[in-house]
Formats: sequence, structure tokens, C-alpha cells
Amino acid sequence: ADVARRWVKWMKMDGRGIGLTTKRALTLIDGGKEPFEAGRVANQENPNRSAGNGSVMRCLPVALRYHDEIDRLIRVSTQQAAITHSAERCTWAAAAVNLAARELLHGNIYFIDEVLHRIGDRAPGALREAIHRVPRERESDLPIAIEGEAGYVIHCVEIAFWFVTHDRTLEEALVYLAQAGGDTDTNAAVAGALLGARYGEAELPPRWVDQITGAQGIAQLAERLVTGGAT
Repeated sequence: ADVARRWVKWMKMDGRGIGLTTKRALTLIDGGKEPFEAGRVANQENPNRSAGNGSVMRCLPVALRYHDEIDRLIRVSTQQAAITHSAERCTWAAAAVNLAARELLHGNIYFIDEVLHRIGDRAPGALREAIHRVPRERESDLPIAIEGEAGYVIHCVEIAFWFVTHDRTLEEALVYLAQAGGDTDTNAAVAGALLGARYGEAELPPRWVDQITGAQGIAQLAERLVTGGAT
């Protein structure tokens, strides 16, 4: 409930880039709806957009906080997703992204097998199949800019995993994704998060960091999350 209240506050004070599903769920919570119920209602009202990628765009702080508690990482990842995106493709996509981040933070660049092992048969088949094909997939086959599609969470995970697996630098990957079309912001956000987990802060171009308001505070917050001291 606390995180839901914080998100509602953010929506009212700023809310830049908020998606339709997230906005609807948070509006329901602001009106008194219980958070998980709000997520279910928001998705039921618009089933054609029930597999949006808002849950994976914001999930990485959970990986930082629970990188040394895998079961809890999975549980909290799916719970934070369900507040706005209750579809299983969304909840398990968040778990998959955070498991990948956890493995990369611990130095395992061959993370895909571990992610598939951890999510197992509990995750939807579409997600498992997308992750499974990443190592052998060609860049030209990636589902980046599909006509009529806007922000499908399975494709976002597939794209992010591909760029981490196929040895692209952080700058190269993000510039490409920002220019490639499709859901550029989320594709770049999730890929960038995982590439950051793989390569670390040193891989960030200094000219980019210089443009980020509060960069030092963000770095300090990340360190507190990793050590379990954030509030």
C-alpha cells in the first residue's frame, strides 16, 4: 500500500510519461480502491492493452534491494507489477527482468538459463519462449517496431535480453534503440538497466551523466538499496 500511495503522489505531482494502464490503476487507488484490485480492474477494463510494459520499466529497484534473496526478489517483483499490471505476462516479465539484473550484478553474463530455471513453468509460455530464442535470434528479427503494436511487455523483455546477451555496449545499444522506432523509451530503459547491471557505472558516458539532474543522489540511493539500507 505504501508504494501505491507514493506512485499516486508522483502521478499528481509530475506523472511524466505515465501510461494509460498505470494512470487508470493509480486513479482507482486514489479513489479508494485496494491496490491489487485496482490493477485487476484496470486490466479488465482494457484487455487489449493488458500486457503493457509499465511493470518492467520501473522494476529494477527491487532487484537492487533483494539481489541476495531470490525468492523474495521474485515475489516482490510480481507484487509491484500487479498494482497496475495484473496480467501474468506483466508480473512474470518483471520477475524475469529482475532475475536477469540479479545475475548480471553477480557477474553471470550467461544469465538466460538461470532466469528460465527460476521462472520455470509458472511463467506464461509466451515469455519463456521469447527468452529462450534470444541467444540464437538475429538482430533483424527482433520485434522492435511492429505496426499496430504499442509497448508489448514480452517483446520489451526479448529486446532487452538480446542487447545484453549479444555484447553491445551500453551507449551503442541505447542510441540504436532510441532511433529504432517502436516503444523507444521503455525498450531503452529496460535494456539500459540490464546493460548497467552488466557493465557498471563506468560504462555510462560522462556527457550523459552530466545532463542528469540529481545524478549523485540517484547513485547514493542505488548503493543504499544494494546494501539494504534504503527507506
